Amino acid sequence: NPNCWLLTLVGMGGIGKSVMARALCEDSAVQAAFPDGILWTTLGQEPDLITKLREWIQALGGTIGEHAPTEDTLKARLADLLEDRACLLIVDDVWQQRHAEAFRVAGEHCRLLLTTRDAEIPRSIGIDVQPIPTMSESEALELLREWANGVLDEADEDILKEIIEKLGRLPLAIKLAGAQFQRKSPEKWLERY
Repeated sequence: NPNCWLLTLVGMGGIGKSVMARALCEDSAVQAAFPDGILWTTLGQEPDLITKLREWIQALGGTIGEHAPTEDTLKARLADLLEDRACLLIVDDVWQQRHAEAFRVAGEHCRLLLTTRDAEIPRSIGIDVQPIPTMSESEALELLREWANGVLDEADEDILKEIIEKLGRLPLAIKLAGAQFQRKSPEKWLERY
């Protein structure tokens, strides 16, 4: 499969795509597999692709000869720098297909990982998609309790289940709510929700 070096983590905002990608970066086996380094960029809705490409070229020790290089010349320069390297390339928060294409530059020993909310972006350019599932009820409850820092030890389980369901079992939303329970009861929180 010519796209085996391409993978995308897909899921709604707050589900943990970036957290999972960051965990990969911190894994010692992943670091060993990519001795030439891990490059990370976060795009968002309106990225400056020229700047993002320049940053990666500079991180690899490359130079940019043109005064006003184009996206295509920077992409070609980056591809040259990666040709014989083993790097993990992570492009976080991709919103458009064109933006993903700008970073399809990996050499034979590199791997590219994208994160996006839109599964059609990677599919349209032939990149494998790995959906990020929502947390299980038990995982979500555990995370909520952890972020509440012991305050919920005596809380009604049914109320906590209602809270995590209202939050869609999204890790980021659960962490934020858990921190709020240090100042507010779950019942009061539900009333205001």
